[in-house]
Amino acid sequence: MKIVTEKPIDRFLSILEKIKTVREIYVLSPFITRTAADKIKEFAKRKKSGLRIVTNLDPIQMSLSFSDPVEPLLRLLSDRTMDVKLRKCNQLHAKVYYVENRYCVFGSSNLTMGGLEHNIELNILIGYPNKDISILNDVGTFVKKVWTTLSSRATKKELKVIQSKWSDDREKYLSLFGGLRPEPALAGDCFSKLKAILRRTKWKFAEVDKILGENEEANAKNTRNKLVFLMNLGAVTSFDETEITINKDKRNELRNPVVLYDLLQEHLYKPTKLLKFIRDEKRTTYKKIEKHFKITNEESKYRTSIHWMNYLGFVKSTRADRMYIEVTKKGEALIEDKDSGV
Repeated sequence: MKIVTEKPIDRFLSILEKIKTVREIYVLSPFITRTAADKIKEFAKRKKSGLRIVTNLDPIQMSLSFSDPVEPLLRLLSDRTMDVKLRKCNQLHAKVYYVENRYCVFGSSNLTMGGLEHNIELNILIGYPNKDISILNDVGTFVKKVWTTLSSRATKKELKVIQSKWSDDREKYLSLFGGLRPEPALAGDCFSKLKAILRRTKWKFAEVDKILGENEEANAKNTRNKLVFLMNLGAVTSFDETEITINKDKRNELRNPVVLYDLLQEHLYKPTKLLKFIRDEKRTTYKKIEKHFKITNEESKYRTSIHWMNYLGFVKSTRADRMYIEVTKKGEALIEDKDSGV
């Protein structure tokens, strides 16, 4: 028995690679995405192994997916060069990868790139022969029970209905997620990061992950949340674990600080009131801002607003430690334009 915290499926498949015949591979995973599914699919195809998959097709869960949750399943079922069977269990939460009487991995990792590479996960790898064979047998009994009695066959027709519903509900749920996580904290020079990803209309996920994660601690990165915010802002039209598409119709608009400031109004903490207060104070501090606006539990939100306005050029810090904040001439012009209705 081994604890596996990094690339659990790669470890699992590298061990199976040494076995001459792998008749069937069982996968229990509530979430499945394309790149991760392709990884295990290509292995099974090369080894001429049957692939037996149980996943969760609960409509609400599927609707909350950022990327098309059905497309990787349809791809698997449509491949006539291999033996794939798919079953559904809407109560499934377990994540198990199992080859009968040989090896298994079980723990927290879904069959997604997040589960396999990006997230902090904990899994257990068990192989035969070893003293933990009884645990392997127990896992096998559980897998067979889920496969035979706790799940039912998933058809292409059913999947296409779910896919259509996901497409219809997608904008509604993305808007909901944006409302639940409204803080656009991109870290560092947020405006430069936005302009950087607007340079192209197509990106690999890893490329944008690197841009948005610059000047940020690894354990603080949350690229998907940032992409949801950028979708609500209109910068990103779609993304999945491999590719991100930029809204080409918004590229010039979002490079304009004044236009971007207007678009940010619903995402930031009282930006116009903050800007006017800083102007009226001539030079102020975070402590004075907190006192004036009676801020108690929204510190990060108002600081994010000032952070954006700083990089948009409307305010500036007058000391290296950023204790003092004042409005720039550009910020004063913006306030005058807003007050005059321009």
